Amino acid sequence: MWGIVYAAGSGRRFGGFKQFERIGEYRLVDRCVAALAPVCDHLVVVLPPSVTWTGPAVTTVVSGGATNPDSVRAGLAAVADDATIIVLHSPSHPLASTALVRRVVEHLRTGVDGACPVAPIHDVLKRLDDRGDIVSTVAKSDVVSTQMPMAFRAAVLRHALAVDTEGSDAQTIVERHGARVGTIVGEPTNIHVTTRLELEMARHLAPIVDRIN
Repeated sequence: MWGIVYAAGSGRRFGGFKQFERIGEYRLVDRCVAALAPVCDHLVVVLPPSVTWTGPAVTTVVSGGATNPDSVRAGLAAVADDATIIVLHSPSHPLASTALVRRVVEHLRTGVDGACPVAPIHDVLKRLDDRGDIVSTVAKSDVVSTQMPMAFRAAVLRHALAVDTEGSDAQTIVERHGARVGTIVGEPTNIHVTTRLELEMARHLAPIVDRIN
């Protein structure tokens, strides 16, 4: 089992390399490595080309690309051919626990090609027109938000990313090629960090998360 932590993003929306921001004494990317390490046999960290790895020991470090799928492909190129399961993780979810990683991997035993944690959406969803006006309400009964990490059968992930160069993220590409991706209940504290305010929220949550995990 191999884990890939893709941390090559430029942080355009955040305003800098958020993956190297700290929660306590650890950087976001370090927390991702720590979550995967007890579960994965080998770890690959994907970094911006100009950055040198100074975190905990991993199997290898590679430079990423301009997009999410490009960075995942760079990580895949460093994964051994005999890998059977690949876990993808991102510093955008620095509070994911090792227990969540284990549950995602365990879900592959149900026969699915991939698995990811999801969370219910409690807010009312609206569809807008090009002026920003509300035109309809989106039913929430079959809509969820996804979290990281995600796990895939290695052959399925490799094939999809090899034949498809379109798409904004690796999971969408895998789904588009017919893979069955199952879901598990995510963690309510596994928030997505996109802005500096969300980083501050994660910093406040981290002591609680670390205590209960």
